[in-house]
Amino acid sequence: MFAPKPPSSIRQRLYKLYYDAFPPKRGNYSFPGRAAPAPCSIHGLMNQCHEVSGVQFFIDKHVASGSVMFGHTNTMNGPEWVAAFTNAVQTGEVQWWDPNKKDFRHENPVFIPAGRNSCLVLPKNRVEQYR
Repeated sequence: MFAPKPPSSIRQRLYKLYYDAFPPKRGNYSFPGRAAPAPCSIHGLMNQCHEVSGVQFFIDKHVASGSVMFGHTNTMNGPEWVAAFTNAVQTGEVQWWDPNKKDFRHENPVFIPAGRNSCLVLPKNRVEQYR
């Protein structure tokens, strides 16, 4: 059913070596402000945080399906926007569906650094498994 992965080609190995040695440069980002905070997808905007910052976020699947109230009135550059969004997820109004409780959970997830450029984003009840 699960076949082993075929060996990578020389081209793929060379690309990997090149991108490990010379990672792509992150662009200049500008995020315009809006009038009021609105519910935003945690998964979608955490992916955008990865694109802007280069930090890879490993998000619990239930947290990823949730939303957070987020918005800013002034224009922000990339690092400012990433800091504002991750702060909103850690301290703002967050909700996601908990299939075990069959109800929405209204608690902020915990960010746990997991290496130089990676971070775990977990519900509070799963934090002890990763410490």
